[in-house]
Amino acid sequence: MAVTALREVTLGVRAIEPRRAAYEACGLSVIAAGSFTPMTASRLFDTHVSPTCVVLGRADTAQSLRIRLVSLTELQWRALRSGSESGPLGIEFGTNDAAQASRALCAAEGSVQVETPISIGQEAAGDPTLVRSAEGDLATLTNLESPSSVKLLPTAVHLAVHNLAACVHFMADLLDHDCARHDRAAPWMSNVLGAEAGASIRVAVATAKGGNTSACSFVEIEPSPRPMVQIPGVAPGICRLRFDTTDMDATLSRVPGAGGSLVRGPASIDDPVLGGGLVAMVRSPFGLLIEIWQTQ
Repeated sequence: MAVTALREVTLGVRAIEPRRAAYEACGLSVIAAGSFTPMTASRLFDTHVSPTCVVLGRADTAQSLRIRLVSLTELQWRALRSGSESGPLGIEFGTNDAAQASRALCAAEGSVQVETPISIGQEAAGDPTLVRSAEGDLATLTNLESPSSVKLLPTAVHLAVHNLAACVHFMADLLDHDCARHDRAAPWMSNVLGAEAGASIRVAVATAKGGNTSACSFVEIEPSPRPMVQIPGVAPGICRLRFDTTDMDATLSRVPGAGGSLVRGPASIDDPVLGGGLVAMVRSPFGLLIEIWQTQ
């Protein structure tokens, strides 16, 4: 069984064009755009209304993490999460100029009548610049260590969780990822999560075997038995992740033991935006839906 690194992050957005313009201004390219077929809308999003979608990424970087923007209905937009202490935080980007990228993201999203993104800014030397969108997700902008022409490269997703061990088990057993644990979190994570002084914050970073650049970073503040917030399949901000496999049957056979649950599929998808293949939907212990694709 071979499972890829994180291939795609889905963001539910109220208006696609402002976010698309923001990312394009920072150097991402449109890979695909359009509306899902009714079959895709039904099988992947459990709706009879076909959302509009734009997939963006780095055309010059093979297998780099892609961002899938999906339009929200007014009802879905009203479900904007607030005040939750767990769930997706945002996407990390490498960049050659965090300050310039921050201005581009803020200017593009602020150019329409939506909530103005909040620039949290740098908390300490070496910390990333953070920009919060109207949907609530954070863009974590980190300057690349070596000189580069890359304006923006998606590299990871950050998620706040209650049970780090369960998340590590899921990533290792189901998706065959390596997980590195750290007993300390970066200062910016503590500030974003509102952690009290002296709180125990642990981090685990899951990456696919083979050294692909994209990763999933889990942050835990004090273990808690409380269940994770269950994110709907389409919701404001990060609402699902995609991984690819070469053996769907073998991958799905490991779902129960990994602490996940099969929600739907596998089902055949042939879509002008997302492409074709077998797709299964798995609910993860950290509250997000996971799309598992077998494209060949």
